[in-house]
Amino acid sequence: MLSLKFKKYHYFYGMQWIKTTLILLWKVWFLLMNVISLPFIVPTCVVLILLNQYKAFYQTERLWALFVFYTSGFYFKKEGFSQKLDPTKQYMVISNHTSVLDIMIMFILHPRNPIVFVGKSEVKYYPLLGYVFKKAHILVDRKDRNSRMQVYDEVKKKVHQGLSICIFPEGGVPDESIQLNKFKDGAFGMAIEHQLPIVIYTFGDVKKRFPFSLLRGNPGSIRVKKHPIIETKGLIKKDVNRIKEEIYTVISKQLKEFDN
Repeated sequence: MLSLKFKKYHYFYGMQWIKTTLILLWKVWFLLMNVISLPFIVPTCVVLILLNQYKAFYQTERLWALFVFYTSGFYFKKEGFSQKLDPTKQYMVISNHTSVLDIMIMFILHPRNPIVFVGKSEVKYYPLLGYVFKKAHILVDRKDRNSRMQVYDEVKKKVHQGLSICIFPEGGVPDESIQLNKFKDGAFGMAIEHQLPIVIYTFGDVKKRFPFSLLRGNPGSIRVKKHPIIETKGLIKKDVNRIKEEIYTVISKQLKEFDN
């Protein structure tokens, strides 16, 4: 009897060791794909930034995302993509936020509508990529009121340059126990101020596929649901909370459907 229990114990922990080793090897592979792409991507991006060629720069970023995403074993299962984006229009693009993969996914989903991210100021301290992100995207220190106010001016400039804006309205990646954090007003206020249609996505499986935990994750499918675009034409400041709650409900409901 003791021998049987020992064998089961040995088998279980042996399988756990194999699983953990495979996950670590795969994450090393993911990192390697990023490292391989850097000698081409970073210099090209820096030159294009200096030449003020954002749309070409964006396509370079997108090429990086495509390369790393697919060589790491991810692929999409899409739903609701019959409604196309107009390449001559600017949009406010939002989704739930659960992983570093979300940025790659946004690049891949928008081949004809270059987007600018509004992200946390801490990103500027990342080696190489921090410099690129700082020069091309919009960084905000959410603890600094002046920084938050500056974002509105930066967004206005980018929209006038023909670029769309991407904001994750949760304000960051929430704790793993939280399915969807409360939304902040910023994305919706700016969408209404600049009369930008709001493009809404729900990303499923991303937290499972590539969490921040080193010993968890795996390649595989990532479900993306694109919801009907919400027009903001004619809306005013007092509509911000209503639109915010409406979109929160849409994404929250879809996440529950993904879980089922």
